[in-house]
Amino acid sequence: MPASARHIVLILGSVLLASLSGPGAAQTSDLVSHTAFRVCADPANFPMSDEREQGYENKLANLIAGGLLVFSFSMLEVSDSLILAQR
Repeated sequence: MPASARHIVLILGSVLLASLSGPGAAQTSDLVSHTAFRVCADPANFPMSDEREQGYENKLANLIAGGLLVFSFSMLEVSDSLILAQR
Protein backbone atom coordinates (compact mmCIF):
# COMPACT_ATOMS: atom_id res chain seq x y z
CA MET A 1 0.00 0.00 0.00
CA PRO A 2 1.50 3.38 -0.99
CA ALA A 3 2.09 6.04 1.65
CA SER A 4 -0.65 8.34 0.30
CA ALA A 5 -3.23 5.56 0.54
CA ARG A 6 -2.17 4.88 4.14
CA HIS A 7 -2.64 8.56 4.98
CA ILE A 8 -6.13 8.53 3.46
CA VAL A 9 -7.07 5.44 5.48
CA LEU A 10 -5.76 7.06 8.67
CA ILE A 11 -7.67 10.27 8.00
CA LEU A 12 -10.90 8.42 7.23
CA GLY A 13 -10.47 6.29 10.35
CA SER A 14 -9.92 9.38 12.48
CA VAL A 15 -13.02 11.06 11.05
CA LEU A 16 -15.05 7.92 11.71
CA LEU A 17 -13.88 7.71 15.33
CA ALA A 18 -14.56 11.41 15.88
CA SER A 19 -18.09 11.08 14.51
CA LEU A 20 -18.83 8.14 16.80
CA SER A 21 -17.78 10.00 19.95
CA GLY A 22 -20.45 12.70 19.52
CA PRO A 23 -23.54 10.78 20.69
CA GLY A 24 -21.75 9.44 23.77
CA ALA A 25 -20.87 12.94 24.89
CA ALA A 26 -24.45 14.09 24.29
CA GLN A 27 -25.84 11.29 26.43
CA THR A 28 -23.75 12.23 29.46
CA SER A 29 -24.34 15.97 29.25
CA ASP A 30 -27.75 15.66 30.91
CA LEU A 31 -26.08 14.02 33.93
CA VAL A 32 -24.01 17.12 34.66
CA SER A 33 -25.75 19.69 36.82
CA HIS A 34 -24.37 23.20 37.19
CA THR A 35 -26.82 24.11 39.97
CA ALA A 36 -26.87 21.04 42.24
CA PHE A 37 -24.22 19.46 44.47
CA ARG A 38 -24.51 15.72 43.80
CA VAL A 39 -22.69 13.08 45.78
CA CYS A 40 -22.54 9.54 44.48
CA ALA A 41 -21.34 7.11 47.13
CA ASP A 42 -21.02 3.36 47.31
CA PRO A 43 -22.93 2.04 50.35
CA ALA A 44 -20.45 -0.80 50.91
CA ASN A 45 -17.08 0.83 50.31
CA PHE A 46 -15.81 1.57 53.81
CA PRO A 47 -13.59 3.54 54.70
CA MET A 48 -14.49 5.77 51.73
CA SER A 49 -18.27 5.61 52.13
CA ASP A 50 -20.98 3.44 53.62
CA GLU A 51 -24.72 3.39 54.24
CA ARG A 52 -24.38 5.02 57.67
CA GLU A 53 -22.41 7.93 56.14
CA GLN A 54 -19.36 7.25 58.31
CA GLY A 55 -16.81 7.17 55.48
CA TYR A 56 -14.41 10.02 54.83
CA GLU A 57 -16.02 10.82 51.44
CA ASN A 58 -19.37 11.18 53.22
CA LYS A 59 -17.80 13.51 55.78
CA LEU A 60 -16.14 15.60 53.05
CA ALA A 61 -19.45 15.88 51.19
CA ASN A 62 -21.17 17.05 54.39
CA LEU A 63 -18.45 19.67 54.98
CA ILE A 64 -18.73 20.98 51.42
CA ALA A 65 -22.53 21.05 51.59
CA GLY A 66 -22.38 22.90 54.91
CA GLY A 67 -19.94 25.42 53.46
CA LEU A 68 -22.19 25.97 50.44
CA LEU A 69 -25.18 26.48 52.73
CA VAL A 70 -23.34 29.03 54.89
CA PHE A 71 -22.08 30.84 51.79
CA SER A 72 -25.56 31.01 50.23
CA PHE A 73 -27.11 32.37 53.44
CA SER A 74 -24.36 34.98 53.78
CA MET A 75 -25.01 36.08 50.18
CA LEU A 76 -28.71 36.40 51.00
CA GLU A 77 -27.89 38.59 54.00
CA VAL A 78 -25.62 40.78 51.88
CA SER A 79 -28.27 41.19 49.19
CA ASP A 80 -30.93 41.98 51.81
CA SER A 81 -28.73 44.65 53.38
CA LEU A 82 -28.04 46.17 49.95
CA ILE A 83 -31.76 46.30 49.20
CA LEU A 84 -32.48 47.95 52.55
CA ALA A 85 -29.65 50.45 52.02
CA GLN A 86 -31.16 51.53 48.69
CA ARG A 87 -34.51 52.42 50.30
